[in-house]
Amino acid sequence: MQQTFLYQIAQSMHFFWIALFGTLMLMLSFLFGGHDEFDHDMDHDHDMDHDGDHGGNMSILSFKVLWMFLVGFGAGGYFAADAKCTVLVSSLWGLFAGVLMGAIGYALINFLYKRQGNSVVKTELALGQVAYVDTTIPSGGVGEVRCVVDGHSEYFRATAKASVPIPTGSAVRVVEVAAGGVLVVEKVD
Repeated sequence: MQQTFLYQIAQSMHFFWIALFGTLMLMLSFLFGGHDEFDHDMDHDHDMDHDGDHGGNMSILSFKVLWMFLVGFGAGGYFAADAKCTVLVSSLWGLFAGVLMGAIGYALINFLYKRQGNSVVKTELALGQVAYVDTTIPSGGVGEVRCVVDGHSEYFRATAKASVPIPTGSAVRVVEVAAGGVLVVEKVD
């Protein structure tokens, strides 16, 4: 059966609107969407922290992948309908293009998210490390030490384990982490 020109235009426009909607939603999710596909922080009465990256991959069922699928489905269906394919064939081409676009988007977004920086420094990584006093630690007070953590020089608030002052420039060893992330140090001989 020969399709009329008007029917052909209407069929391709349905796919066009699907692709346009997917594109707009994808742009909005990148501009205003949270990045909660990866990080979950939870503070509770028992101080439970969970900084899970879930293996570094976002869910295949995330909205960004869904929007990428819609862009591919709409574009594939539009071009197939524009080539005078039937609705079924256009939909199958759209499905193929949507899965392909979703997979490419999934791989690309994961590639970019895995390479983003993180400036969170866990004070627990300083345990057992040698640090140097940057600001004198007074007896019973708090000073500042510089310690190499994960290959980067970081500054931490610190207090002495013994009730004796530790002057600037002294080498100390981190023996524990007190409340509030304050390092407890002792002088290295």
